[in-house]
Amino acid sequence: MVATKPHWMALNTVNGERGHVLVVAIVLAATMSVLLAMAIAPLRTQAQRTKEAELIYRGEHLAEGIRRFYFKFKRFPFDLEELVDSEPRMVRSLYPDPLSETGEWDLIYLTPKDQSTVRVLQRMIEPVAEEDGQPGQDESSVFAVKTRQITGIRPKSSETGLTVYQESQIYSDWEFTALPKAENILETLQHALKPPTSSGADLE
Repeated sequence: MVATKPHWMALNTVNGERGHVLVVAIVLAATMSVLLAMAIAPLRTQAQRTKEAELIYRGEHLAEGIRRFYFKFKRFPFDLEELVDSEPRMVRSLYPDPLSETGEWDLIYLTPKDQSTVRVLQRMIEPVAEEDGQPGQDESSVFAVKTRQITGIRPKSSETGLTVYQESQIYSDWEFTALPKAENILETLQHALKPPTSSGADLE
């Protein structure tokens, strides 16, 4: 007579095999998740750096447009739309902030403390204005305008990014302004007198 396992022993064997298969499946799923995360992380990092580079390009492009607007009209724009509505256009397009859901920039306005910097900006263009036969301008006259004037832009996001720009990784610290810094006066003038460049990606 062939001996058979009791019913309860057969059930324990089946349950044990199922439990072993379940453990193996869980381990495999966890391993695949880790490997997938490791593969995706560099792609996310590269995508983030690409957006940050585009942010810097767009910000600097708009800041150059604001400088050209000042050199042309002896005041800063009241709104960014003036950069594309003016004749000639000061920028190719009003690029949105690529890191913002709304695409809106935080605007930087002219303040009384900017007077010394505007004086430097005005002195930079006096020789060019004389060559073009344009009359000179007292830098204080720009402060007599009652409407708020835009001198620059910055991202609204206060998140910390991957790129170090202007000695900071916090997006809202990145100011793209038409007003020159003391160490960048010559570079600012060279950029302002050049026509808009055609480089840079156009992320939407």
